[in-house]
Amino acid sequence: MPAGDENFGQPGYYNAYLAANQIDSVASINQSIAKWYKVMSDNDSIKVKASKQLQNFSFHAGSPVEYSEQYSTTVSSVNSFDITVGAIVSNDFMLSAGGGTTKFSFEEHTGMVQGGEFTDDMEASHAKGFVLAESGDDDYLSVDVLYENNGWKSSDEEYGVSGPGLGSGAANENSVEMKESFPTFVFRTRGGATSCPYE
Repeated sequence: MPAGDENFGQPGYYNAYLAANQIDSVASINQSIAKWYKVMSDNDSIKVKASKQLQNFSFHAGSPVEYSEQYSTTVSSVNSFDITVGAIVSNDFMLSAGGGTTKFSFEEHTGMVQGGEFTDDMEASHAKGFVLAESGDDDYLSVDVLYENNGWKSSDEEYGVSGPGLGSGAANENSVEMKESFPTFVFRTRGGATSCPYE
C-alpha cells in the first residue's frame, strides 16, 4: 500500500512482522494519536460547558495579571480526662493506765486529681491560580476566565470530614477526606491584537 493511501497505517490494513522482543510501533503511534484526539475533545467540551465567569482580564506586556485562590478545611478534636487517686489510712490502738483503758482511733484521707487535655488538629488545603502575561510590546489581549464546570459552587472546593468521633470530641478518630481533583479555570480569548501572525 503506498504511503499516500488514506488507509496507510490504519488497523486492519497492514500486517506487522515483528521479532519476539519488538512492539508494533504503528499501533503504538495510532494509540497515542487517538488519546490525543480524546484529550482535545475533552478540552473543547470543558470550554463549551463552562458558564460561571470569574472575571474578564485585559493585559499587555507592561501589565501582567496574577490571580490565585486558596481553600482549606480544618478539623479539631479535643479530648479531656481526669484521674482521681485516693487513699484512706486508719489505725486504732488502746492505751491502759491506772486501771483505765483509752482507745485512740486515727483516720486520714488523702487524694489527688490529675487530668489533661489532648487536642488533635487536621488540615487540608489546596491553591490554584494563574498568570496572564505577554512579552510583545504591541500585544494587547482580553481574556474571560471561567470556572471549569457548569454548576460550579464554592462547596466544590471543600473537603469532606468523616469519622466515628465526629461531633463527639474524640481525638484521633476524625479524618479529612482528600479529593482527587478540584475544578480549575477555563480561559477564553475575548479579543485583542498581537504582533505574532500565528497567535
